[in-house]
Amino acid sequence: MSAPTMVALASIRNGAPAELRPVFELSSNQISLRIKKAALAAGLGDGFSGHSPRVGMAQDLARIGV
Repeated sequence: MSAPTMVALASIRNGAPAELRPVFELSSNQISLRIKKAALAAGLGDGFSGHSPRVGMAQDLARIGV
């Protein structure tokens, strides 16, 4: 992630290490369930997980040179 993004994350985590304080107070399981529900609601099927946006975002960022 970029330096500004890391600064923003640190500020919302109040300086706690990432493994001790989840982003936006959601566990990884809660995030994954929300992504699955959103994908189903959008008619995209049931093959999505919390990992899906990370992979897609990483591929998109790499494609544009970030």
